[in-house]
Amino acid sequence: MKNLKICCDIDGVLAESLPTLLFIVNKNCGIKIKASEVTEFVFHRKYQITDKQFQNCIEEFNTHYLQMLPTIVGARRVLYNLSSEHSKNILTCRTNRGTTETWLKTQCFFYKDLILCGTGEDKVDYCKINKADLLIDDCGDTCLLANKAKIPSVLYNAPYNRYVEGEYITRCKNWQQIADHIKKVSEGTGI
Repeated sequence: MKNLKICCDIDGVLAESLPTLLFIVNKNCGIKIKASEVTEFVFHRKYQITDKQFQNCIEEFNTHYLQMLPTIVGARRVLYNLSSEHSKNILTCRTNRGTTETWLKTQCFFYKDLILCGTGEDKVDYCKINKADLLIDDCGDTCLLANKAKIPSVLYNAPYNRYVEGEYITRCKNWQQIADHIKKVSEGTGI
């Protein structure tokens, strides 16, 4: 069994963030978007929400709600069980290291390094430079960039990434599927 270098996103993968973000967007923009209606990762333009309005919502989300986000079912258990066998780095587009570290610690997530990336391209570059064996993310564009670079990725299933496919992309609907996939990759029977 091979010890893997795994890079994992936070929001939409470890943290159940979309419902909270939609609560803020709906409240601030006077609309009612449901999570099942979000068909694109960058969804705000579809609903005539300006970049400025959306950025204000993101700032409110980052300032007031990050510490309250619940974890996605199974994430903590699976990552804990992988701790002795694999190296795990957390890659996120979040900008506040202190708040992010506090949330990870409070939620009992253990990891080797926390890397704050500005974009999906930065995540893929990090994976290339550090020879990551697997990227776990919910952003279809990030997984497509990884696919282009021939970096295997797990695309955590979400309404906004339902049409994303690629040779090096494995879609998983829950953390048990992710655990099963990681086992296959470490045994050399999966990508």
